[in-house]
Order: sequence, then structure tokens, then C-alpha cells
Amino acid sequence: MPRAKICPVVETARLIGGKWDLIVIRYLTEGPKRFAELKSTIPGLSSRSLSSTLKQLAAKGIVARKVNNGFPVSVEYSLTRKGKEMGPLVDAMRHWGEKWILAHS
Repeated sequence: MPRAKICPVVETARLIGGKWDLIVIRYLTEGPKRFAELKSTIPGLSSRSLSSTLKQLAAKGIVARKVNNGFPVSVEYSLTRKGKEMGPLVDAMRHWGEKWILAHS
């Protein structure tokens, strides 16, 4: 039986298709952020949803979690190399949104 062709667009959408995934990735393209920074930056995102999203993105190799052992202990999230390569995708979506959504609202 022939193996089904895999569509990279479909698989990418599945990988980052969670409700908050792409939004979290978008804000991390600006640089590393702490949990509270992300939460305050993204309206409507609960702590529970953010925590779940960050864990899922980390498990997929898109987000890295770094514990800073100062006092108090802080945790910083950043994009991995794999995640950083999504930057052009985020930029393309921003450009499209500026052209077709912001310009027509």
C-alpha cells in the first residue's frame, strides 16, 4: 500500500495549531520573556493556558525554558533554533494582517 503524501503546511499547522501557540511564538520572537511578561502582554490568556501552551511548545522543541537560580528564582522562556526559524512566518502573517485586516477596518 502506498504511503500517503505528507503536506508540510498541514503538519506545521498541526504542530503550532493550538489556540495560543502562534501568539506565544510571536511575542517570543521579540526575545526571551518571563512568564509574567508573557501573561501581561497577551490579553485574554489565563495563567493555566499559558503554562499549558509553554509546556507543549517546549515538548515540541519550539520553546526553551531556563531557570535562573537567583533570589527569587525566575524562569525565562525563549525560542529554540527551531522556534526562531518561525520568525519569517510570523513576519509574513504580520504583513498580511497589516495589508488585509488593519487597512480594511
